[in-house]
Amino acid sequence: QDGASDTEVVTITIHGSNDVPVLSVNNNGTLTEDSGTALSTSGSLSYIDADSSDTHTVDHVYNGDMVWSGGTLTGEHVGALVAGFTVDMDSWDYNVSNELVDFMADGETITFSHNITVTDEHGASDSEVVTVTIYGKNDAPDLTVDSEGSVTEDTGTTVIASGDLSFTDPDVTDTHSVMMSYNGDAVWTGGELTGGQEVSVVYSYAVDADGWEYNQLNSRLNFIAAEETITLLKNQGLAAKI
Repeated sequence: QDGASDTEVVTITIHGSNDVPVLSVNNNGTLTEDSGTALSTSGSLSYIDADSSDTHTVDHVYNGDMVWSGGTLTGEHVGALVAGFTVDMDSWDYNVSNELVDFMADGETITFSHNITVTDEHGASDSEVVTVTIYGKNDAPDLTVDSEGSVTEDTGTTVIASGDLSFTDPDVTDTHSVMMSYNGDAVWTGGELTGGQEVSVVYSYAVDADGWEYNQLNSRLNFIAAEETITLLKNQGLAAKI
């Protein structure tokens, strides 16, 4: 009877438990106005999950935190700016038309953020915040001016010519100053102007933010004979003060 035995099978079952995926992203992106007609920035995205057979989705949501250092943006403008943020399984991307940010002045910023979330098929998730910063750049103002004016001697004790002046600037928060300078090019068909005559001719020319005016005493022009002319140029200059 030695060596008799009996055998039973013992089955061990190991039950799995869901593990949370872990997300890693490049958390910051920057771009600068006027660096192209289309502006873009992007970052890498990856995740690990101990449960190797799980499937995953990656999505994003805007955090409603856009800030423009130059003021307050309309809801429509905010919506247009955040619409260019997208994610896929291995990256996030932000694309925006330069036209949408051309209003920014030099040194201004717009910042906003999105939450990026990876979720496994059982609903476990992990999130990271990505912040995008847009930097403003100065745009040149555009000046429009009535470029010609004329006066006639002996039509009054003063003779006056004037013209309109206007300008536009994409940078909506810029302040501006309007200046003028004489080009030193007065031409008299009757001969060579003396220094004193030239000073008399160019005297009393002025500009402001919406026009120019030449307001001259007739007595300063009495040396001009019939049919003679004096032509001179003034540069109107527009400067943006940042």
